[in-house]
Amino acid sequence: MKRTFRKYTPCLLALSVSLVTTLAFGADNIIYGPTGTEASANNPDGNWINNWGPAHMSTSFDAANPPPTGDVQGSIYNVGDWTGDTTGMDNYNEVSLGTWASMPGITFDGTQYSSIELDFKYDTNSTMTPVTAPHLGIGVDCTYNFCDMEDFNITNGVGLGDGNWHHLSIPININAFTAQGKDPTQTGGISYYQWNPGGTSGTMNFWTANAKLIANIVPVAPPKISISKPAPGLHFVQGSISGQFDRQNIITANGANSTANYAWAGAATAGNPVTYSFTISQFAAPDLNYHIYIYQTAGAGGASAPDYNQPNVLDLQITPSTNAPQGIGQIFWKTNLPDASATNVALAFTNATLLGTWQLQFTSDTSGQVLAPGGNSYPFTLDPSIPVLLANPVTVNFGIIPSIDDTKIIGEEVLISQAGISGVSPLSVNYSTNDNFLLDSSLDTNTWTVNALSPPSIWFVPANTAYSINWAIPDSGFSLIQSSNLLNLGSGLGVGSTPTALTPGKRALVSKSALLPNQGFFALIKRPPYQLQVLMPGETNAPNTTTGKIGTPADQSISGSGTIVTINMCDANWNIVNSIDTVHITSTDSGALLPSTDGSLVGGTLQETVIFQTLSPPTFTVTASDVSNTNILSNTSSPVTTGP
Repeated sequence: MKRTFRKYTPCLLALSVSLVTTLAFGADNIIYGPTGTEASANNPDGNWINNWGPAHMSTSFDAANPPPTGDVQGSIYNVGDWTGDTTGMDNYNEVSLGTWASMPGITFDGTQYSSIELDFKYDTNSTMTPVTAPHLGIGVDCTYNFCDMEDFNITNGVGLGDGNWHHLSIPININAFTAQGKDPTQTGGISYYQWNPGGTSGTMNFWTANAKLIANIVPVAPPKISISKPAPGLHFVQGSISGQFDRQNIITANGANSTANYAWAGAATAGNPVTYSFTISQFAAPDLNYHIYIYQTAGAGGASAPDYNQPNVLDLQITPSTNAPQGIGQIFWKTNLPDASATNVALAFTNATLLGTWQLQFTSDTSGQVLAPGGNSYPFTLDPSIPVLLANPVTVNFGIIPSIDDTKIIGEEVLISQAGISGVSPLSVNYSTNDNFLLDSSLDTNTWTVNALSPPSIWFVPANTAYSINWAIPDSGFSLIQSSNLLNLGSGLGVGSTPTALTPGKRALVSKSALLPNQGFFALIKRPPYQLQVLMPGETNAPNTTTGKIGTPADQSISGSGTIVTINMCDANWNIVNSIDTVHITSTDSGALLPSTDGSLVGGTLQETVIFQTLSPPTFTVTASDVSNTNILSNTSSPVTTGP
């Protein structure tokens, strides 16, 4: 769970400014529960387990004793019995997200957490004597051992022994780990420990619920923002790291399920060459290869690595040379060899330039040439088995693959302005294509299917793009806005395409038509939710206005199917902000049919149907209230007139 306070990161065209540090949680809270429908002594939310302690009798889930607040499905009941003890016995219990920490379980870094919180209730039917003996230590488990325990006196009638539920907040003291010779970065869960000396006799039982570890609040820098002018076309970006397995491709129409005929076999002649082509506009990727894969459609599925998985593959690979701007070209192939790389080489050459149009052209089943930038031609001859095994239907991939396994490849990219296939047998409506990406507004999904380990890495930039606004992550709660007033960025309006997540950050495109006249500023802004908004049919949201809306409510009929009411979560300036809060609505029409259950916002917006039933008085309103957060201001709609 990340929490960040409101900050701005302004950007004036090519200017970026990073701000002072904000605060956020350094890790996620760990909730052990019991919670929700998984409530039990052992479930994915928390495993309540015990591996030693002769006084321990049982640990069980008790639905009859829920805590008064929080997750109220039930609690965990722990029974300890020291009857007949002559030497001193203990009872040790732990709750973990996995099995016992030394088996092994799921460990976490205890230095990232500030406190343990839980609800506790002492069972007054316990018989432990003498009254000074009953106690309970609560702390953190350290791999089959406890550490940093806080001891609570639970004698009957004193403190926690009154039989009521108590909420405990126990600080985690990291120095105590070191003093006890234990590693705070290898902790397994919340632990409970009781020891009593020999001669102690009786039972000591208790319930616990809502157990959780609370994460530290630590300094976290706000997102840094920058601006660039991306070239139009189809960008293949290395957006993640998984070495040679991280392929990012577009593939021919309908993907691996296509029945289209893209094979050169049986179609290519000297008079009708079959050509697979692409044009490289930029190659800012010293560690990437650009390729065309041609492979059998049958059995291909949606594999992102057909060059390895499929048994029959032809591969044209273009690699940047260390002697820039040269490019190295190779044709690899394999037949009847699944789950292996193609190692047969039909052609290898070095071309004087990498940028420009590359064409893999066939003039027969077994011969052809690579037409390279600069007008160069490199002929090749294929083994006769290849066209036999790569006859229709085949699928064609255009894309990138890393040549090394290193994080430095992240962000490298190849820009393609055109990709096409021509001359293939016209037995299908999808048989041929020649796509000029400089003329498209988006990637044509009727022609291409994205088949990538990281789909956002296929990044299309339309020709009308003015800027790419780029920022780092985490960016929880921030959104991109454009404003004409640097001193009042809060009045800015949302701008840009849906952000594309490309490690190590995000990018959003701003079109030329979206730019403000004269001077404009871009900023990332965190708008805190402040108030609800209720819109009737005929009204639309209008940020930075007095009422937050424009338009006139349309009259509503009581005989129709109902009125669609829109509820938005807004900031103080009526900008819609992301929220999943639950909303309850009411109406001044006492006879109106309202939703039977409260609804949850999705992305900050909810639409509900209200059926008005009353004609007199002729106008009514609808009010929305936030059930999840009572600090959010309620809102009442404009009056709407009802009629027959």
